[in-house]
Amino acid sequence: MNITLWKIGLALVVSVLVLFLGVAVAIAPIYIAVFSVIPIFLVIAFTQFRIGVLIVLFFATGIIPSQLTPKFSLGGGDVQVEELLFGILLIVCLIRMALNKNHFINNSVYYPIYFFFLLSILATLIGIGNQNKYNFILIDLRTVFYWLYAFLLAISIQNEKELNSAIKILIILSTILSTVVILQSLLGIQLLSRGRLTGLHTLDKTVGVSRSQFGGLISLAVFAFILTLTRVARKEMPTLIGLLCSSILGLSIVLSFGRGIWAAAFLSVLTASIWLGFRSFVRIWAVLMTLGITSTLIALIVTPEYVDAAVSRIFSVRQEVSEGRSYEWRKLENAHAIQTIKEHPVFGVGIGGEYKRPERNYKFVEMGEQETFMMHNSWLWLMFKFGIIGIVFPIWLTIAVFYKARKLNTSLSIASASALLTPIVAGGTQMEWATRFGILCIATMVGFLIANSNVAQK
Repeated sequence: MNITLWKIGLALVVSVLVLFLGVAVAIAPIYIAVFSVIPIFLVIAFTQFRIGVLIVLFFATGIIPSQLTPKFSLGGGDVQVEELLFGILLIVCLIRMALNKNHFINNSVYYPIYFFFLLSILATLIGIGNQNKYNFILIDLRTVFYWLYAFLLAISIQNEKELNSAIKILIILSTILSTVVILQSLLGIQLLSRGRLTGLHTLDKTVGVSRSQFGGLISLAVFAFILTLTRVARKEMPTLIGLLCSSILGLSIVLSFGRGIWAAAFLSVLTASIWLGFRSFVRIWAVLMTLGITSTLIALIVTPEYVDAAVSRIFSVRQEVSEGRSYEWRKLENAHAIQTIKEHPVFGVGIGGEYKRPERNYKFVEMGEQETFMMHNSWLWLMFKFGIIGIVFPIWLTIAVFYKARKLNTSLSIASASALLTPIVAGGTQMEWATRFGILCIATMVGFLIANSNVAQK
């Protein structure tokens, strides 16, 4: 009885704090809202550091409307609530590490990230020397900053119980995010603060359905999708719950209508299923075929236009290459980037550097203010920013992740390594390695893998 009353009291206290925070954010000046967040989060960070780290991921998804979260302007744009909390966690982490020496920061998977940090310092100096635009430098440095999430996540998990709890939270969070993405598409209403909801265009023609995008967090859904499938295949998760979660995660990936993401996710799932062995391979593809056939039949009855749109996206690839405006624009970007790399092959143009002049007269595309320094091809982006050596980073990281995953051979390690192939493959046509939330997804995979390794060592 006392335990029940204590839980009720705790729930009431939390409810009051949340209500106070919501009111503060909605009606108070921004500095009051920010200072309302800090003390509450500090208590969480010091007492439940792992929960604090996962809260950052929760806010990054954009599930909470941006109007209800505090932010303030600094240099290259608005500082979002997750970045504020991220900074607090870094300070708390340093204090915890100073007080407790039992932390693993010497894992081999960290080494390529250390290498990238060194490259970033050099590229920053080059960017300042080249007088790159101040706000562009800050925007690029914010993306580098997100790699630290891999360290925070790994350090926050100290034992197997905490690891299993974090896995469950990740799957639940990703499933909720995917549910909202699906609802956005079906209702045609923007619900997430991140991502975009647009009409779907194939070969520059509107096909009558809404395209719901994750805003850089698509790899998180793929990671949770593969992790769910591997755990179900190894009987580490109830089959019914696994089927429910995987169907929602899979459908949200389909409704993103990204051809590159579809191909990359397929390769990731195929890799994981082969890695798990014949029996698990059969289980996984039996589940996928069942979900696919069932979803298609339901869609044909309820919303046949979605099936038509998906089929059109798949079979229009060849025509897109020869006629599509999106493909033509990417070709222009790549041509400019390759020319810039030839002119600056060793050190690149530096952090914040631009690779072309604005294409104001280009007939197909409405230009954005950041078009001259951001591009779709992540691999060319790394090379023109950091020089040819910049491409060493993703290659080294991928090798380190697969080597560590092979040694561990757990469901989590297999899912982490296999899901990493999604941003690797999609990076050829998407900004997966050049945006904050794309990096946050990759850092989440890497952080979970290192946490798995640390727990196994203990």
